Amino acid sequence: MKHNRKQKAAILSAAAFLSLLLAGCGGPKEGSETVAGRWEMTEISAGARQVAADEYKKAAGVSQVPILTFEETGEVTLDVDGDTGTGTWEQDGLYYYIKYTRDGEENTQAIKMEDGTMVIEQDGYTLTYEKH
Repeated sequence: MKHNRKQKAAILSAAAFLSLLLAGCGGPKEGSETVAGRWEMTEISAGARQVAADEYKKAAGVSQVPILTFEETGEVTLDVDGDTGTGTWEQDGLYYYIKYTRDGEENTQAIKMEDGTMVIEQDGYTLTYEKH
């Protein structure tokens, strides 16, 4: 009888461990419920100057604003008027980070979430994105 209980306990422990292991695989990436989805740039600013998305499109001569699409799997795509690039994203505390390669060089870009918007500071510009 003792031997039978030990076997059952071992089997149940193994089953519980496997179910936890499998639950961690293939599920959404941590933080994906916040960032996953399609984000459109709504504003770009440099210092005190702010430019709305429509103004940006006219000034840049493009038909659409930059769009970031975050997948639950950890992949991210940037679409700038039909030109696309891909990378990965991860969460670390309050910040998200995009990792990508440009001109053969690895880059990491920090993203801050503020009041339901995504804020990216890069090369002296602040880009604000909203989820659509």
